[in-house]
Amino acid sequence: MKIQIAFVLVGLACSALAAKATVEPQILKNLETSKTTNVLVTFKKADTASVLARFDSLALATRDAKLNTMHAILKDHADTIQADVISMLEKSTSVDNDNIRQLWITAELIVRDVDKATVEALSNHDDVESLIAEKFYPLEPIERRELSEDEITPLAQWGVDAIRAGTVHGRVAERFIPLEPVERRELSEEEIAPLAQWGVDAIRAGTVHGRGNSGQGIVVANIDTGVRYTHIALRSNFRGTIQGNNNYAWYAPTGKAANPSDSQGHGTHTMGTIAGTANGIGVAPGATWVACKGCGAVSCSTFDLTECGNWVACPTNTAGGSPDCTKAPNVSSNSWGGGQGDSWYDNIIAAWRRVNIVPLFSAGNSGPSCRTANSPSDRQGAIAVGSTTSGNVVSSFSSVGPTVDGRMKPDIAAPGSSVVSASSSSDTGYATMSGTSMACPHAAGLSALILHDRPNLTVDQLKAALVSGSQRITASGKTCSGVSDSVYPNHHVGAGRIDAVASTGFAVKNY
Repeated sequence: MKIQIAFVLVGLACSALAAKATVEPQILKNLETSKTTNVLVTFKKADTASVLARFDSLALATRDAKLNTMHAILKDHADTIQADVISMLEKSTSVDNDNIRQLWITAELIVRDVDKATVEALSNHDDVESLIAEKFYPLEPIERRELSEDEITPLAQWGVDAIRAGTVHGRVAERFIPLEPVERRELSEEEIAPLAQWGVDAIRAGTVHGRGNSGQGIVVANIDTGVRYTHIALRSNFRGTIQGNNNYAWYAPTGKAANPSDSQGHGTHTMGTIAGTANGIGVAPGATWVACKGCGAVSCSTFDLTECGNWVACPTNTAGGSPDCTKAPNVSSNSWGGGQGDSWYDNIIAAWRRVNIVPLFSAGNSGPSCRTANSPSDRQGAIAVGSTTSGNVVSSFSSVGPTVDGRMKPDIAAPGSSVVSASSSSDTGYATMSGTSMACPHAAGLSALILHDRPNLTVDQLKAALVSGSQRITASGKTCSGVSDSVYPNHHVGAGRIDAVASTGFAVKNY
């Protein structure tokens, strides 16, 4: 009997070792209509948590040391557990080596354009845990109106003024995820003048701009549809312009284009709000900007967004090589999201936080109902930004908490309705857009101003400055999970609308 039991146990053990990896059904469906598909490969020995625990135990004095060490430890771990699979793929005649993309943060691989035989080989490999399909989230319909240069008043935009960034500027010192705008329109000359300033005025940036702090020395990234880098409001403070080439300034996972572009317009608009230098559209016009193209003209791919998340933590050249982690931005602005309670971006957010990269996300445009905050903004580590109007109330579209597990979201709010910023239509064009997509970059710009004064803040300290400086808005008489929007924080605007003077003052006083 003992011998029979032993044979049974050995048989079960061998069966477990030989078990095929889990393959998402969508991968097989894709191969029914196409010869190739894209897959995410996860590994049985990934266990990045234990690797990061080792990183967390290290006493690293500088941000550069943290960036380089985190990358080195995680990359070495990924190289070790992925070596045999990568070798197999590189020897395959059906796989282009350039289509093998290592995700060092999560010890995963993206492999593009794989055929059925390669999927079968991967699923049979002992090191592979699962194969996950690329997911596609369509962009939400938006309206857009372009503005001419003559229509833009060369003063601060209302969003910048509302957070009083102007006072700071003067100081001497693959799923496809939907983008978030709900309105986008081009403006006539007659319409621009009365609309151009409201965002800047509302955050009171004009008061701050006289103090010599416009975000100099701080690098801000957006993961978006790209950027029209030749735009008059964006060309001078693009890292690529400053250094004379686009390495470590721009990355496009799909296609690896050498120069930034934006056929959609969303990314140009959000970057204009962060760091635009013309006509007062930017909250932090002195900041340097970089960008990663995580979204196309109609949708965002989880694979591209994940590659961009890795790039932000350790930028590469435009071809995806020669990483230099010391070039990592201080702030990452993410005006995209979808679904709820989805953990797929958690590891990237956690990695950013470890090296003091501020993870800002738009809350979503699924409001005004309760429990509509989108992922990743609804995740514990993300700083979620809701939207307010020029009437000082929450925007009707702005997603509302609580999260699916009952936490308060959004964390803060910022101007997001009818925001004027740069347009991708021409080098001198401007447009209005509405959405929490427009609110998030206001918070990103303010983060740059805070970091200019206190560059060594942790993410938690930066968040405390944003939250502590936020101002109450006019209540709408709404309640979610028993919390009225007249009580702060609440599930509609979190701590309130951001304020540059109060937040920079808080940081200087407390840190």
